Amino acid sequence: MSKEAEAQFRAAFERLKAGKPERTKPTGKITLNKINKESGLAHSYIHHKTFEKLREEFSEDIEGLNKVKAKADGEDYVGEAERTIKRLRDDVKTETRRKESYKSDLKELRVEADAAIAKSAIMAHRIFELEARERRCNEANVIKFNNR
Repeated sequence: MSKEAEAQFRAAFERLKAGKPERTKPTGKITLNKINKESGLAHSYIHHKTFEKLREEFSEDIEGLNKVKAKADGEDYVGEAERTIKRLRDDVKTETRRKESYKSDLKELRVEADAAIAKSAIMAHRIFELEARERRCNEANVIKFNNR
């Protein structure tokens, strides 16, 4: 049975490589499970220890085929687009944090400016009061010599 099964696995792998499978979809990556399903043999039969060398042989080819297929299907472009989208989302998050920080700093500066203006107004009023007091004191302490 193992020679017949091996022949069925090889035939299934060839159909998948050619893009003309009989039992599976022609789209998607080629995997050992997909080869097993295409062969029509029992579930996970390809993973039986009898087929260890065959799995190793297929694994080497599968990796290369999937890379070629990915480029042909534009997955590299999609992967690049996904990386760009992720980077842009990260940039937006960073800029949003920065904007929130600037807003917080602006609020603090406005509070400080309002406090400084209030203190300045209080000081200006105090100066006015002191000047008025000085004028009253000067007027009260001045003796007029207007006898002529």
